[in-house]
Amino acid sequence: MPDVMSWEQQAYTRGLRAGWEEGWQAGQHEGMTQVVLRQLTFRFGKLDQETREEIEDLAPAPLADLAEALQCFAEPGDLRLWLNKRIILMGLLQGSLRRQLGKLEPETEAEIDRLPMAQRHKLRAAMAAFTAQQDLKQWLRRRLRVRKRATAARLEPGRTQ
Repeated sequence: MPDVMSWEQQAYTRGLRAGWEEGWQAGQHEGMTQVVLRQLTFRFGKLDQETREEIEDLAPAPLADLAEALQCFAEPGDLRLWLNKRIILMGLLQGSLRRQLGKLEPETEAEIDRLPMAQRHKLRAAMAAFTAQQDLKQWLRRRLRVRKRATAARLEPGRTQ
């Protein structure tokens, strides 16, 4: 007779896995934040508190974008320019989406903010086809599924896709 888990055991196992994955991702994010801050401090000296907080508030994808971009920074002003440009680009993208689709739900705006820069460019290209917020949400859900599969593959190296 096959070993079958009860629905309670399955729910418990899924909950454990989700909790573990969330904790792992939070730890990865915290570690990456500290590395980026250390690199910037080494390169440009002590950062002001406002700049540190802006960097600490970055979602994982924009933080990874910053980790790449900082290799090209020649002076502290380049960091400020990058942070300001990111804010402006996000404002323009979300403004365009609001004009096209109406007021966005806070969860939708937060999901857009977590997108890496490359995905934001894809969103700009895809948004012409959106006729309702549901289209945007479906597009974001597809991107989230892809990211979750990639994360699961990293967590289980021997797993086949």
